[in-house]
Amino acid sequence: MSIYGADSFVCLLICLPLFFKKRTQVKEEEMQETKEYDRFSFLTANRPVDYNHVNKIKKSLQEYGFLDSQPITVNNEMQIIDGQHRFVACKEMGLPIKFVQVQPKRIDNILVSLNTTQKKWNVMDYVAYYAQQGNSHYIRLLQLSKKYNISITCVCSIAGDSVQGGSDTDIIKAGKFQFENCEVGIVEGKIERALACCHYMGLKPSDRIIRSLILVSRHPQFTWKEFIQKVEYQRDKCYKCSTTSGYIKMLENIYNNKRRNKLVFDEERLRNGNY
Repeated sequence: MSIYGADSFVCLLICLPLFFKKRTQVKEEEMQETKEYDRFSFLTANRPVDYNHVNKIKKSLQEYGFLDSQPITVNNEMQIIDGQHRFVACKEMGLPIKFVQVQPKRIDNILVSLNTTQKKWNVMDYVAYYAQQGNSHYIRLLQLSKKYNISITCVCSIAGDSVQGGSDTDIIKAGKFQFENCEVGIVEGKIERALACCHYMGLKPSDRIIRSLILVSRHPQFTWKEFIQKVEYQRDKCYKCSTTSGYIKMLENIYNNKRRNKLVFDEERLRNGNY
């Protein structure tokens, strides 16, 4: 190593502690601590508090204490952006709240991003969040799910004729779900028809059976009237399947019973709309 290289290396060793000390001081200045719990409030977009998760946090706090690397994040109005479960746990245990105030340009993106690294959101969390932000499509998703007592993804499958499975979830999480036809009664009619089919078959509505019904209905020679007629005297041939493919085969057998011109429900062609 040259003398210049050695000098540079020594200089770096001297400066590094000063650099990290400065960074630490800034971090500590941003971190605040208080037991004045009434100063905090929840955003309407926060997820409902899951007390099972709160209890897990309490156990962690008893063992490790509150980690400085995970402060609660609040806005200028002391509304909790991220960390409501940690807040509730600390409050119930009488521990001080360590928090950082931020000025996010887009709180919705920060909320979703932060919670992917904490307790992961499920589909309902995302739907509830966007609905609370006033998104009419997500408000309607919640209403239909509650009204008909079916899952959010089932509503998506029926409303949008979606059959791709995971894509529904991705679209919902991104806040991009929209009803193709928002006219009142259209989606409700589709849901009631799908539920009626499940009822006739004696099967509990599920994502798989609903997607299968949507797929087979894409066949150009398929009619709901004929299908219901076939199901009425073949309920003993209706059974729960573990896969969409299994349901499609079951539906094909039921539909073709006593039918001269047999239909073939080719799953790939149905998915691609190639009939």
